[in-house]
Amino acid sequence: MILVLTYHKVMPEHAADQDFYTVTPETLEQQLDAVLASGVRPLAPPELLQPGTPSGFLLPFDDATSDHVEIVVPLLHRRKLTGTFFVPTAKLGQQGYLQESDVIFLRKSGHEVGCHSHEHRRMDRMSQEEAQGQLKTSRDILRRLTGAAPVYFAPPGGFTSATLIRSALGCGLKITRTMRWGLNAQVDLSQLECVPVNRHMGPREFEKAIRGQKPKLVYTAKEAIKRVVPAKAYEALRRAYFRFQKK
Repeated sequence: MILVLTYHKVMPEHAADQDFYTVTPETLEQQLDAVLASGVRPLAPPELLQPGTPSGFLLPFDDATSDHVEIVVPLLHRRKLTGTFFVPTAKLGQQGYLQESDVIFLRKSGHEVGCHSHEHRRMDRMSQEEAQGQLKTSRDILRRLTGAAPVYFAPPGGFTSATLIRSALGCGLKITRTMRWGLNAQVDLSQLECVPVNRHMGPREFEKAIRGQKPKLVYTAKEAIKRVVPAKAYEALRRAYFRFQKK
């Protein structure tokens, strides 16, 4: 079993950013300590490519926001953990995002740098030619910065398709992490499932999730709605759902 805990921004509670997937540094620390205390073994990302991958957990962080170097990396290093940082390369150097020097630092510090496309646009509806262009541009930039072509891929929004997976494999990307909820009892490196962590996930919910007790039906329904409803409408429905849950 491979547990993939997927994070996005990690920001202080008082920060203006209140995105659904943004968690606080305190929450991240508590969750890292909880999963370590559970006895699940931390996996270094390259272990996925070895025959007979052992059970354990991985820590991907999406979108290459500046908090990943400022906040996340020190918390990981304190616990001798490594992460996989998925970088949309067109965002590098923009306000609130990593600099090219940060990507170099991540790689030199022992972390994995993965492809998150170039422009961070939904890719499952792109033509094969356009998707391959996004992947190739991203891989070329990351290879220039790190000295190694990335082999890990996370499609923006988790949207994927058989055609996109074939394009990724054709571009040399060997592992695709989706946003489908699951614990990977049967490991398929072309479609890794994950536990997406969000700001509404309390300690009890987190404990259930890392043990596979979170109902997959909720996430299956979420993915189905997400594919057919416009992004802004989907986000409004999600906010309404969690407001209802709190009542």
